[in-house]
Amino acid sequence: MAGLNAANKALGLPQTSFGRDEGYIGVMIDDLVTKGTNEPYRMFTSRAEHRLLFNHSSAELRYINKLNNHTLVSNNRRKSIINKHDLISKWTAQFDKTRTPTGSTLSEEIRKQNDFSFLPEEFKSLHNELKSELLYQIKYKGYLDREIRNISKMKESEKIKIPANFDYFNLPGLRKESIEVLSTVKPETLAQASRISGVNPSDISVLMVLLSK
Repeated sequence: MAGLNAANKALGLPQTSFGRDEGYIGVMIDDLVTKGTNEPYRMFTSRAEHRLLFNHSSAELRYINKLNNHTLVSNNRRKSIINKHDLISKWTAQFDKTRTPTGSTLSEEIRKQNDFSFLPEEFKSLHNELKSELLYQIKYKGYLDREIRNISKMKESEKIKIPANFDYFNLPGLRKESIEVLSTVKPETLAQASRISGVNPSDISVLMVLLSK
């Protein structure tokens, strides 16, 4: 990560960052920045609030934009990933509109059962990794859509910036424990402040009111 950004700086390119909603590396970096390293750090999947989006077969799809902006993979590999993305979109749309004899769509049938022998032969001939990711996205669509909505709400909190010289002391309604940890960590945004150990939702509500003024 540091090497990539150093190279970007030398080439006059924008810096690269990974959010908590993009992968475990984003969670790890954010944890280390906001929580510090008072004890050995271990990356547990439970630390990622959006872990439903971090299944193995979707990793390369989540980083398409970064692959387009940086030469992290070969051109052929990048085209292969984009093709995978396009095929998933194509098959998802097809399953959403194709109806079975009972009147339900193929997507609805996929969510009801674990035997997919009823799916078209053309689909069955696809690469296993592609089929796995497509079935995952369709079967758990409701949960994945909810995660995406939560991410959208969180991004609004990311827009609320906290000045670097913000004085947390003597703020009405803010607990002493929160004042101490916020003064030490100095979070850059309200969303980052909400992820710091020792800062609870009521403290964030107080900060939101104060920052809006």
